[in-house]
Amino acid sequence: MLWAQSFAAFSLLASVAYALQPNRAASAILFPGVGLYVAVNGSLLFGSGFGRDGDCLAIVFGSATVWASLFAVLLMIVRNIVGRE
Repeated sequence: MLWAQSFAAFSLLASVAYALQPNRAASAILFPGVGLYVAVNGSLLFGSGFGRDGDCLAIVFGSATVWASLFAVLLMIVRNIVGRE
């Protein structure tokens, strides 16, 4: 549940960050999605691109997945450390 809520929040944040970029230059929150897009787009499996909407989805949801996973893991670690004391 924590990861799903985090994913929804980071999806919204990443989509706003993507939409606000006038020349589609990546802001810091979009770096993980851009890295994923470059890795997937350069592979022989996916070819040379996904189209405008597909590029947006790969970047936004890739970023949201990475940030939500990192947030959930860090929160669980903190809860585990605080719970021991």
